Amino acid sequence: RQRNELTKFQNDPTTSSMTLKRVQKIKQLGIHLTATKKATAAHQLHWEQKIKDLKHYKSRHGHLIIPASEPSLGTWVHSIRRRYSPYLKDPKTASTQIQQRINLLSDMGFVWNVYEAQWFQNLDTLRPYIQPNGRLSSSAAPQTIKLRKWWQAQKREYVLYKQGNKTTLTQARIKALDGMIPTVKMDTVKQF
Repeated sequence: RQRNELTKFQNDPTTSSMTLKRVQKIKQLGIHLTATKKATAAHQLHWEQKIKDLKHYKSRHGHLIIPASEPSLGTWVHSIRRRYSPYLKDPKTASTQIQQRINLLSDMGFVWNVYEAQWFQNLDTLRPYIQPNGRLSSSAAPQTIKLRKWWQAQKREYVLYKQGNKTTLTQARIKALDGMIPTVKMDTVKQF
């Protein structure tokens, strides 16, 4: 059973109950499990089909921000993000095959962090309406109305950062906001 799970993990971690920690523990114990050719071929076919599905999705939608509600592909994408995230944080732990798959997905425009992608998408939507004082212009399109509260929250977080306080903003977000929001005192943020 462990050999089968290891085979699945080596070919496509999303199809295995095996985790990176378990694989490392097996190796530390000096146990050598090898993948079977039959299982390897089946997993490779599965992987190739999912890549085709991703390309088809991107051609239809123009992006790879795939909702969980998308049949089959949504679940697979979520699983890929969850299983491959340790390798993104520490690429040295990835096998050659896993690193190749990560590179392939990244080159396709795969979105590894949906929340970060959505944040930048929101900013890009509002960018044309942001005035030098950090306020949104009154000519903002109707679809941006729902983003006004989001923008208020970003300004508050940015002011907290500038004041040296703890913030939820990542370095990439701070860099994107630099120059867009004037540094002001916290009590004046509500006036924006």
